[in-house]
Amino acid sequence: MGFNAEDLVALRRLQGVAFSKQGDFAVVELSELDKDKAAYVSQLWKVDLKKGEKHQMTFGEFSSRAPAFGPHDELFFLSNRSPQHEDEKHKGRFQVYLAGSGDPVQVSVEPLGVASFQVDDQLNFVVQTTFLPGVEREEQRSTHDEISKKGPSALRYTSTPIRFWDHWIGRSKSNFVAYKKGPEGEYIPSVMTRCEKGVYKNAAWTLSKDGQFILTSYRHYFQASQRKSGDRLDDTRLRKISTLDGEQEEIFGEEGHWVQGLILSKDSKQVCYIDYTRLPDRFGSYALVLVNLETKKEERWVPDFDGDISIDCFSDDGKFVYFLADKEATRSLFSLELSTQKIVRLSDHGSVHSFVAKEKEFLGLYSSIKNPPELFKMDDSGFEILTNLSGFVFPDGIQISNHQVKSTDGSQVQFYRAYQGEPERSMLAIHGGPVGHWGDVWHWRWNVLVFSDMGYDVFMPNPRGSTGFGQDFVDGIFGSTWGAQCYEDLMCVTDEILEISDAKKAIAMGGSFGGYMTNWIGTQTDRFDALMTHAGLFDLHQFYSTTDGPAYWSRIFQQNVYEERTAFDTHSPARFVSNWKTPTLVIHGEKDYRVPISEALYLFDALQYFEVESELVIFPDENHWILKPKNIVYWYDAIARFFDKVLD
Repeated sequence: MGFNAEDLVALRRLQGVAFSKQGDFAVVELSELDKDKAAYVSQLWKVDLKKGEKHQMTFGEFSSRAPAFGPHDELFFLSNRSPQHEDEKHKGRFQVYLAGSGDPVQVSVEPLGVASFQVDDQLNFVVQTTFLPGVEREEQRSTHDEISKKGPSALRYTSTPIRFWDHWIGRSKSNFVAYKKGPEGEYIPSVMTRCEKGVYKNAAWTLSKDGQFILTSYRHYFQASQRKSGDRLDDTRLRKISTLDGEQEEIFGEEGHWVQGLILSKDSKQVCYIDYTRLPDRFGSYALVLVNLETKKEERWVPDFDGDISIDCFSDDGKFVYFLADKEATRSLFSLELSTQKIVRLSDHGSVHSFVAKEKEFLGLYSSIKNPPELFKMDDSGFEILTNLSGFVFPDGIQISNHQVKSTDGSQVQFYRAYQGEPERSMLAIHGGPVGHWGDVWHWRWNVLVFSDMGYDVFMPNPRGSTGFGQDFVDGIFGSTWGAQCYEDLMCVTDEILEISDAKKAIAMGGSFGGYMTNWIGTQTDRFDALMTHAGLFDLHQFYSTTDGPAYWSRIFQQNVYEERTAFDTHSPARFVSNWKTPTLVIHGEKDYRVPISEALYLFDALQYFEVESELVIFPDENHWILKPKNIVYWYDAIARFFDKVLD
């Protein structure tokens, strides 16, 4: 039995979960193909964790997602099923619903929809929504729809950023609204914030158990005086906001810092948050900060982790904080004992995506290269995957192994290998980032089992810049070093491939930063028989001026491109494109504002000019990632067709 792209997109996708108070059942958000196999629709399922039984709770063409429980397991969730407006599905306006014995009841009435929500112990809740500045609440929907249909469509900016990921930063701004139960059981909204600058966009926030306040990160915009002296990046700070009257209290805020996640203790008296400090000569450092909200006493720990820490919860007794971090190509669960500052690694394989801590066990979402996200339980007796909600069956014959090789500077470089049988082609699959890693994790977009099924001996290296191997290893990609030691690491892995694989042909491919490294490889060596570069950076100077966050890249390259561009030119593939000989497939999404499509157009034209065999595949309706089911299948097929053509 094989596993191809059609099999991949047909799997149900476990997107989120809420566990009951006793941990005996869960409600999960499962996405699966619609009847046309053209999009994913999310529905809620109830899973009995003791018996393993499951049944579907929501149905239809509309999506239901983000389940959350009240104090006695009352089920709230988001859905765009609104009976009040027939066209809600097409506008993506989700509202909060409360499940009951009959049809779910809509309990929020946000004119522009709900982005996220949280429930307190009194069955009240707070939503994050958006407002059009200067427009009365009762006129928000009609004004928004009028502008959308008739214009004007112009967007005016006086400062950066002006777009994000795949959209222009629009008129509506994120804010918070509290919903309290009225005398008749109805929910009455009360606007908490009326921010007109979008400081709460992408905020991390949490609601106190008694419903009296929220804690939220917020964007503190850099000052004009910092344009040359500072890094031109906004800080993120932490504040407390009353749900009763919107009164605000600052908890933390310093120049050069980002608050990146936060949790409240069970009694809502302490907050623990992640403080990332931007440093001038390296990627930066993470600290876990504990603040007593009554005394304002602060404790700070700087754990030995190199990137992407996320905190999930306190223990019930408040003595421990549990968090996730990258460690040796896994996403592992850790505990921090607050009294002793002792950190213990609790899991050492696969990737934990999210979890809750019960009295004697952990419950959450887990995946690995070998299995999609599923529910897991971990306690003193061990680790157990509880479900197979995706319907996945591991394909016969595929082998997964873990390796290391010594690089040119003596450092060890880890890589995974996936193959079946005796493949005749090897694939060097380079991850994005640059700060990231190829982990023991399921990948919906770059699934190595699909490539193995195509007949490739797939190698997934973690070169310089990869997280989980120490701060010095990450910092090896900082500054004007992108094509330096990282490239040497990849070539050492390639040498090792020749030693352990019997493949006769070799290809290299990657996306985003992995696409950049593929482009750099194309200009530096002809040892590969074919290349595929997806959303790859080609001209670093051009990229800087068109990406959605140019100031960030000034910091990464330690240089302002408008005053000095040496760092951007040193390892820019565009400068060396005349050396490129290897047949190459170029793929890009037109809605990609992180790595704009101009990079692909420039690269493809250059390859055509220098008569390098090449193809360009554009997805006009996709961003940095290829997400639509039929586009996903086409993406894999396009890669297979091109490599078959140039390698056979």
